Amino acid sequence: FGDLVTMEWWDGIWLNEAFASLMEVISSDATYPEFKLWGEMNLSRTAGFSVDSLISSRPVEFKVESPEQAEEMFDALTYEKGSTVLRMFETFIGEEEFKKGVRSYLNKFKFQNTNSPDLWSCLTEVSRRPIDKMLPSWIHQEGFPIIQIEERGDKWKISQTRYLINGNNTEQLWMVPLKIRDLESNDEMLIELNKREVEIDKKSLQLPLINSGGWGFYYSSYTKEHLSRIAKELNNLSINEKYRLVEDTWASLRVGNVDLGLFMDIVSKYNKEEDVDLWMLISGYISTIEKILDSKNKKVYEEWVQELTELVFGKEEKPKPKKRKRARKKDGTFRGDDKSTPDVNEAWVGGKAPKKGKK
Repeated sequence: FGDLVTMEWWDGIWLNEAFASLMEVISSDATYPEFKLWGEMNLSRTAGFSVDSLISSRPVEFKVESPEQAEEMFDALTYEKGSTVLRMFETFIGEEEFKKGVRSYLNKFKFQNTNSPDLWSCLTEVSRRPIDKMLPSWIHQEGFPIIQIEERGDKWKISQTRYLINGNNTEQLWMVPLKIRDLESNDEMLIELNKREVEIDKKSLQLPLINSGGWGFYYSSYTKEHLSRIAKELNNLSINEKYRLVEDTWASLRVGNVDLGLFMDIVSKYNKEEDVDLWMLISGYISTIEKILDSKNKKVYEEWVQELTELVFGKEEKPKPKKRKRARKKDGTFRGDDKSTPDVNEAWVGGKAPKKGKK
């Protein structure tokens, strides 16, 4: 990418940058897994979500006709959204299939200029999935969807709408590489969601977790009952899925799909988690709520935060006061021990002695 095969024009530069961002995590994790760089990529993706949830967002790939437009490519949408979209499709078709597709692309086009559809075609050929139709819906239009699941009789209804922080809706649709895991059987289902909604027989899924693995560039939304059931299965989720569960619940809270009480209940379930990146995410949410909370509810909220953090980090111990020592005089006695030296002239180590005649 960039040397052996070079993008034909600036509209494809995002692919160079996004692929490099993904590969630096893949290669580093393979060599030093103890660094937990996938967790850092989670935090980076959150920044991409923040930008792309605005009505003013832009597509990842767009026509570049000026140097200024080329410079626009180097932002959170190129790096954070672009790399996560690639990761989403990598986990959807399988890491080995993704590698084969990339190798095919590099060998086929070495020492040539290409466009992003050339890579999609190679991935499609290897995976036998319509990546060449699915992936463009993620890079040629701004925004991303929120995937909602709810019970409808003996079916699960799964639907998609664009997620906008202002609560508005659009008619946009994505071809979503949907991964669903049944938390009771641990079976996984892959769906190419290419319309507004689909229905799945409940016999196939008892307790579905949307976005299995946690790498989809979309939010997941559940009913209160469904979300509470998932929270009880927290130990059966990977660290990435735990991250996404609290992130998705926060996203639902911001647009009014769940209330603050439910969000706090979900976060309370994380009181035994120790992952640093996970707590960086949660602490950011806690801080945001504290800033906007009504003053009459702050005391209850602060008590909840204190209880949560004490369970996670332990109760803060107040430092014991240091014993103050009196300074010795040259003759070995302490100041103030003889009547010739008034007590008011006591000199304390670490303190300032009062002047004569003042108390």
